[in-house]
Amino acid sequence: YDTVYGEYLSSYKKRIMRKIRDGCKLQSDGKFDDALKLYNEAIEEGVANDAELSLPYIKRGHIYNLQGNKKLAAADFEKAIALNNDVIGVHYAQAVLLEARGEKLKAAQEYRTFVKDAGIVYYDVEITDALNRIIELEEVS
Repeated sequence: YDTVYGEYLSSYKKRIMRKIRDGCKLQSDGKFDDALKLYNEAIEEGVANDAELSLPYIKRGHIYNLQGNKKLAAADFEKAIALNNDVIGVHYAQAVLLEARGEKLKAAQEYRTFVKDAGIVYYDVEITDALNRIIELEEVS
């Protein structure tokens, strides 16, 4: 029983991470609708298996933010922070929310922390965005 259950756990976690990875590739190529579909599937599978991850919420929130849907983006970033199982990505989520509240210096610091620790595999577009936001926020200050 334990072996079968362990294989099941690893199989759905692999499926979730594969969807996120494939979504990242699509997002990097600017195929946001296709990436959103995969992030939604990763979220649904995580919920169904009681294994929600912050990462697909952060990735989906970033796309919503780019598309101007600030309300959905904020909801995803808040969910990612609540889950708090991707500490690096949570810095990005916190930065976006701080910036939206007008706390520019705190946002710039969160972006810096994110960029320092983020891995390029899952966060390439967010790293670029964070670097641009740091420059803009520090120019304003």
